[in-house]
Amino acid sequence: MKARLAPLLIAAGVFALCFQMIHSPATTEANRKVESDLSETVADVDAYLHFRWKQEKVEHTTPADDLIVLRRLALALMGTVPSLEEVRQFEADEAQDRLERWTLQYLNDPRFSDYFAERLARCFVGAGNGPFIIFRRDRFVDWLSGKLKANTPYDEIIRQLVSTDGLWTAEPASNFITIANNEGDIDENMLATRSSRAFLGQSLDCAQCHDHKFNDDIKRSDFLGVAAQFGQVDVGGLGVSDYKEKKFEVDDFNDIEHLAKNLKKDEKLTIDPAVPFHPEWLGTQGSPRKRFAEWITHQENRRFHRAIANRVWGLMFGRPFISPVDDMPNPQD
Repeated sequence: MKARLAPLLIAAGVFALCFQMIHSPATTEANRKVESDLSETVADVDAYLHFRWKQEKVEHTTPADDLIVLRRLALALMGTVPSLEEVRQFEADEAQDRLERWTLQYLNDPRFSDYFAERLARCFVGAGNGPFIIFRRDRFVDWLSGKLKANTPYDEIIRQLVSTDGLWTAEPASNFITIANNEGDIDENMLATRSSRAFLGQSLDCAQCHDHKFNDDIKRSDFLGVAAQFGQVDVGGLGVSDYKEKKFEVDDFNDIEHLAKNLKKDEKLTIDPAVPFHPEWLGTQGSPRKRFAEWITHQENRRFHRAIANRVWGLMFGRPFISPVDDMPNPQD
């Protein structure tokens, strides 16, 4: 058991973060079972690791002692080594389950929520300071840290990022939208790219100007449909809002000639909001981006589940299950 203790405990911490936060409380009985008992998930991960070790002919090394495991946990969860006081407290703790308890203690430590908020923020809005005046990265990171500290379900966090209205100061989640401000206009293409990469682990970038050259399942019309989800977004004196009168238009008809064949000369093509698969998952109320947020976080959207589990695993271990984390293979629907 000792040889397997470290990967099991770390996996438990990772998947406690990933799976308990993926969906809101109003969920299926199967998800409630996963939320209350992680042992099956941990066993699956452990079995997979042993399978890969055997496949790659990796030899087991001597198990790390508990203090080294604690140091690794602290670095992975909080970005820092344990303090001298923590080391002394841990050494004085002689209980058999001390690593498990210290893992949970670190997951409930404010240093964890602050650290992971910063790391996830780099995925959601990048590492830069963004457009002057209307983007507040510090407010965004503080808001995200608070959500992690409160154990807010992950789907709820993402829906707020995509669909929140209001000022970037009063409604920090809206900074996900205002980061895409480009000289007064929202860059819908940036939001389409970031949404697909960050939340679904899938790159649509190559389809921005033409059908995807490496993935026959992704067409330019797919990319434009996702970009059009943000086509009504406006940033004004009251912050982020949606205007039904706004249209998402293009004048480059490469690979979408069939959609533009009835247009007059110099006329732009209006693109309606659409999704590349399972349109039945779209929400039925609110603005296009509110409905799009429901689609991203839909219970059956496997890309959403896989993307965050793979990303957090990579943050914890420095190496994800599947690389790159933002251009994973398409799962079978």
